[in-house]
Amino acid sequence: MIITGIGSRNTPPEICTLFTELGQEAKDRGWWVRSGHAEGADYAFEKGAGDNCIVYIPWKGFNKDRVILGVPRYASELRDDVLKIVFKHEPYAKDLSQGVQHIKSRNVYQILGEDLNTPSDVVVCWTPEGEVVGGTGLAIKIAQQHNVPIINVGDPDTEKNLNNILMEIGVEV
Repeated sequence: MIITGIGSRNTPPEICTLFTELGQEAKDRGWWVRSGHAEGADYAFEKGAGDNCIVYIPWKGFNKDRVILGVPRYASELRDDVLKIVFKHEPYAKDLSQGVQHIKSRNVYQILGEDLNTPSDVVVCWTPEGEVVGGTGLAIKIAQQHNVPIINVGDPDTEKNLNNILMEIGVEV
């Protein structure tokens, strides 16, 4: 099982606590977590999953204030096949700096893996009101295209049914 654990840098503390617990649960079950080392949701999953977290980083030194707790993977070059996926969902990204394109490329890897052929089994994330926004929004769009189930805890309807959803993916609550 591979879980992509991501979300807004402004994920509420109680949700970050939940995500750390989910990361730990994944580790205990021998599952893998993919994340992106951003503050908030990403780092919460990384803290819980530890060595069972593959941490996609756009460049060495990214978010250097936080120690990398999982297994780092660097997106050190901009791959045409990855950028094609980014530009399909966000055409405006062609005009952005290479640094931002590296950050957006990280979202592709979080969903599809480095080979782009190993999609996650589920995405667990938090965005405000469940909206498809920011880097997490790009990851959500890619997941939707590849029929990867998405649990967005920021969605008010999801939040009400969170215990049922967690049980569906095998996490006892």
